[in-house]
Amino acid sequence: RRGPLSWKFPSLPLQSMYLYWHCGEEKNNIPPMKFLDIRDVNFLQKRARSSLSECRRVMSVIDREATKNGMAPKEFMTQIEANSCYYRGEAAIIEIVPQETACKRSRIVSRLRWSTVVKHMVKHRTVGK
Repeated sequence: RRGPLSWKFPSLPLQSMYLYWHCGEEKNNIPPMKFLDIRDVNFLQKRARSSLSECRRVMSVIDREATKNGMAPKEFMTQIEANSCYYRGEAAIIEIVPQETACKRSRIVSRLRWSTVVKHMVKHRTVGK
């Protein structure tokens, strides 16, 4: 396993999760989440395996868009590099997530939880059929 027993699956805003995904958390000796596999999260709650898979899917969408826009993620990145990738890839999420809430408020995509983006991805896929 690549993480301490005290580690819990993070529920962070999208941009923060992207940094955690690519950079980890050095002060607590947490590796970048992109290197985790199912064995690393099996000790967590029931949905940990699904959560890892869903999170990976969201981060992959951002990574593909960043690559398309000239900023391919590297195996190991600094927080500055990861932020640059995020900004180059955020457009892919903006295409999936409506820019206004049901109450007509502006939505700030970088503040959404990654799990909220997953829900919008499912809706977007269903509507697109």
